[in-house]
Amino acid sequence: MNDNLRNELIARRIAEGVSLSDIQKELENEHQIVMTYMDLRMLVADLEEIQWKKEEVEEPEVENEVQETLEPKDEVEINISSIVRPGCVLSGDVTFRSGIKADWYVDQYGRMGMDPKGEETPTESELQEFQQALQMRISQQGMR
Repeated sequence: MNDNLRNELIARRIAEGVSLSDIQKELENEHQIVMTYMDLRMLVADLEEIQWKKEEVEEPEVENEVQETLEPKDEVEINISSIVRPGCVLSGDVTFRSGIKADWYVDQYGRMGMDPKGEETPTESELQEFQQALQMRISQQGMR
């Protein structure tokens, strides 16, 4: 098989939606053309006549965009993660009474940090309530 026929085969198979790894296997098994994946990828990049088959992804219809509303809670909800962030001794997430959500962590030096999950940030009183609730939760679980 000459280079022109090889390139036509590759272009046709790509237009059919066949993956490069499958084309590579086909070239080797059926046409005794051995190419590395990278060589095939470079060859395909150089071929101008290739029409890549695009997967048609149906986008969900959105009639009315619903914005997430913050639902007030009776108390602050604290979750302590069983998988701790790197460089931290404790981490988790919190939902404040106002409905604002955030990730929190305590680093190895005992400093607390917080990453709000939206644009809204908790008030100073909500932060104080969170810290008190977290201290109680930690002492209840026997952590210090």
